[in-house]
Amino acid sequence: MNRLVFMLLVATLAGCKPPDAPSPNPNPNPPDSPTFASEYESWPFGATTCLATRYQGSDTALIGTAIAKMADAGIRWQRESFEWTVLEPKKNQFNWSPFDKAVNGELKAKINVLGMLCYGASWWGAANNHKDMSSLTDTMLAEWSSYVETVVGRYKNQIHYWEIWSEEDFSMFWHPTPNANDYVRLLRASYEAIMSVAPESHILMGGVVGTDTSFVSQVYAAGGSSYFDILAVDLYPGVAPDITVRGDTTYPSMLVGQIAGFHDLFPDKPLWITEIGWTTGVSYVSESQQADYLVRAYVQLLALPEVQKVFWYDFRDDGTGDPYEDNFGLVHRDRALSSKEDYDAYQTLTGILGGATFESNSFGNGIFEYRFSGNQKTIDAIWTTANTPQTVTVGNIAGSSATLTTLTGSSQTVTVQNGQCTVTASQSPVYLVH
Repeated sequence: MNRLVFMLLVATLAGCKPPDAPSPNPNPNPPDSPTFASEYESWPFGATTCLATRYQGSDTALIGTAIAKMADAGIRWQRESFEWTVLEPKKNQFNWSPFDKAVNGELKAKINVLGMLCYGASWWGAANNHKDMSSLTDTMLAEWSSYVETVVGRYKNQIHYWEIWSEEDFSMFWHPTPNANDYVRLLRASYEAIMSVAPESHILMGGVVGTDTSFVSQVYAAGGSSYFDILAVDLYPGVAPDITVRGDTTYPSMLVGQIAGFHDLFPDKPLWITEIGWTTGVSYVSESQQADYLVRAYVQLLALPEVQKVFWYDFRDDGTGDPYEDNFGLVHRDRALSSKEDYDAYQTLTGILGGATFESNSFGNGIFEYRFSGNQKTIDAIWTTANTPQTVTVGNIAGSSATLTTLTGSSQTVTVQNGQCTVTASQSPVYLVH
């Protein structure tokens, strides 16, 4: 995630000790391991959690709690980093235990895994070695292919979607300078390795920073589009998700226009938002604003047909010591993983919009109305960006009553007259269910 471009800071996982002693060989998972949860394959609600690499030491005891809280929130996709330096800290010494624990626990809870294959090997020997890609040699590519084949072969019945690297267009993650041609070489090697052991897999290009059309265009020009199925982007707007461009009536917000414009350039691939978030760090947004922004962003993005999934960054507040980087989570960093307001908002969002499809929207004068339908109900998500509450009349409602639900799940019955209902809209979205 380019937190420099988006006024954000990067917290890397480099330097973390492997949480368990490595095993000498890549033994396959036992046959009774839980398999891919196909019933949630099309579910759009995800989060970046990285249980195997971020829950180390005493935090390994919290993995079960984290999985349970994800499931309770309706999160059915989790982005797991199979970071090479953690998985194989020394050549041919594999550290499978934390990854097996994470994957098996998630799938038992019916949470699918997006496996992120990253970054370089610990023995490549340069400063910041696992992200230093200044010279991608044939030997490095061969070693990378072996790593990919080993990981994917082990989890082929459990993980069907793989992301190749992350933010390869950003020098922090492809040091010292991003190189689209070299990335395509790595992408092709990954594709060939994956297809050799799990040909039914789906491959994501590593999430690019924002909507980096220049880098993606270079990847396409180098033939890279033949080696992946899905485009991915990491979004950190840094402002409200529904800021508009003065005079622009084509799109409801800059965010929607940004994504739609990106897809127009690369219409052959669907799109996953592999990271999006706002921090509650000092001088940024409050917990209530973070919750508002989460819902307002998800509602707009899920209305776009090209967007298949949205992963919130991240599930738990981090512990880097940086007050900005440490506060993107849905839950606090305490041992109870206590809920932040955006966790409650996410849980309400998935409970109401899970299984629903977008129907229509209207926007103008700072008021947003999005209509979804599914599970024999119609849902209107309503909010305003105005500083004062606004009265909104919602039409085309059958019956004599509807249920009005707040962002955090409190509900009341409201009266419908002549197919209409009057709702007070604020910056915190509400749902009118009928």
